[in-house]
Amino acid sequence: MNEINLDIILNIVDDYIEKHNITLTEYADRCDISKAWLSRLNNENNKKISLDLAEKLLYNAGYKLKIVENNLKVKKRKLIKK
Repeated sequence: MNEINLDIILNIVDDYIEKHNITLTEYADRCDISKAWLSRLNNENNKKISLDLAEKLLYNAGYKLKIVENNLKVKKRKLIKK
């Protein structure tokens, strides 16, 4: 199973925050997560997150996480602009 590239997701989030002139706290509230958790994601080396969290972060930036199953063992994840 492929891992989610958190750096790409965080770049999308950062771009959205900057473009819409909102704070990290406001974005975290929209995602129903704490500002501390979102800040820690930006600063930690071990960047593994759940599929649910990835979906929340992307959805609130105007993206949709699409999972395409190639076979029973391998799944690909693609970022699709809404």
